[in-house]
Amino acid sequence: LAAARLGARAYSATALQKFAACPYQFFLSAICRLAPRSEVAPIVELDPATRGHLFHRVQADVMRALADEGRLPLRADAFESARATLDRTLDRVAEQYREELAPAIQRVWQDEVESMRADLRMWLEQSAATHAQWEPIAFELAFGLPPDAGHDPRSVEAEVTLPDGFRLRGIVDLVERQRGGSDLRVTDYKTGRDYTRRNLVVGGGEMLQPVFYGLAVEQLLATRVVESRLFYCTRAGGFSERLVPMSAETRSRGPEVLGLIDRAIAAGFLPPAPRARACGICDFRDVCGPHEETRIRLKDQLRIAELRALRDRP
Repeated sequence: LAAARLGARAYSATALQKFAACPYQFFLSAICRLAPRSEVAPIVELDPATRGHLFHRVQADVMRALADEGRLPLRADAFESARATLDRTLDRVAEQYREELAPAIQRVWQDEVESMRADLRMWLEQSAATHAQWEPIAFELAFGLPPDAGHDPRSVEAEVTLPDGFRLRGIVDLVERQRGGSDLRVTDYKTGRDYTRRNLVVGGGEMLQPVFYGLAVEQLLATRVVESRLFYCTRAGGFSERLVPMSAETRSRGPEVLGLIDRAIAAGFLPPAPRARACGICDFRDVCGPHEETRIRLKDQLRIAELRALRDRP
């Protein structure tokens, strides 16, 4: 497992979040890189992952088009033309996805697209309302990933290495600069429901993007990040946001979580120790079995004390 330690290879925040849900799930997914077998089946309705990809692609393309035309930050008198740009972008991207996915029922597909259009219009309106304070400067800013036409021009192939030696890779949905200043804010868009805790920092180890992306962007752009946020930008998420100020406590919490995961890898101690209800949404029940939530109670609780403490952190 030495080659899997956090200083030996880069991980994404999404991969690292699996550790808090269940260390064995993290081992199978992030270290062994197992995944469910792809099944060929007719597309009737969009699965959440595909819908999220399409949604994020439209968001980035719209903002990039507005930036290229010098229309950012958005003003109230320019909103109608910006919405027309959004509609054209959604139509173009949805058509590309339609050709690739070949949905079985065209009417259902069109209903999905129109539902996304309503959410995207509300997202654009809410985004425009923040532009008086925050000016968008980067969209889909990638680090530690191969070049891609959909990534921001400031993206880099190099991974981000934190002062502790832990290596990270990922894509930041949005970077904004404070109007009249140089401080930055990073945003991770979410298209699902908002189940986060009110005083979010690392979300029990399962919501690491705000802290890690804030630290990564500071290194990439050599500018202070003062705030990170999760923006649940659909009706399902209630268009809510969770703000994470990049305080001294927040900055220390991220490396603490990474250190805990790294120690577990070094010790080879990645047991099936799921949090409550984690087994019900796990891809690896056929490998592991459905009764680990019960079986873990019979094992040495001292060895998973750090894991339990992580799950209690806001």
